[in-house]
Amino acid sequence: MADRDEIAAEFAAVVGAMGRAEFALLEQIGVSLAELPPGRSIVAVGRGRIDSAILFAPDPEGEPLLMVAAGEHDRRDGGWLSIVDLVAWRPSAPQRWWRRTGAAGVLGDLDDARFQPRPVLHLRASPLAWVRAGGQGATVLDWRADPRDLLSGFAEIRCSSPAVAERLARRAAECARWATAITVAEARRDAA
Repeated sequence: MADRDEIAAEFAAVVGAMGRAEFALLEQIGVSLAELPPGRSIVAVGRGRIDSAILFAPDPEGEPLLMVAAGEHDRRDGGWLSIVDLVAWRPSAPQRWWRRTGAAGVLGDLDDARFQPRPVLHLRASPLAWVRAGGQGATVLDWRADPRDLLSGFAEIRCSSPAVAERLARRAAECARWATAITVAEARRDAA
């Protein structure tokens, strides 16, 4: 499995290889380059292959994929402090995505929102929606995780659509159920 340095290098290579056709594709799918954060590439068009139900790998011979970096950015200059994962999706199907390593459960820098006087998180439906919002807010990448762990510390989570709000509420309710089996020990020794 790729480590953080390899993932950062993979993303830098994809960003560096972008040409007119890749920038045109971003504009075509509604990504305004002027709205993206300065000093930090958050989205690129590259090639890759789908390896499993949740993972992909960059591959120069693969199919065209949009890719975003998941990690922590430097608040001073906007650059990346660390990239922990990459997220990719087909331009024609932004509602389905794959991760490079599976390390990131959320896309977006949650600390930016957490340290506000009344922390409000804007939860987006997909990585593409997050990119279109200029990298503001977050997107849940792994709905198998407990959203209470991923999204804690906010006074409000403002969802981009009723479907996202419903999915978040449903998943939080599922995770709130007690999953531990409760049994009674044998009465002989444990009764005291």
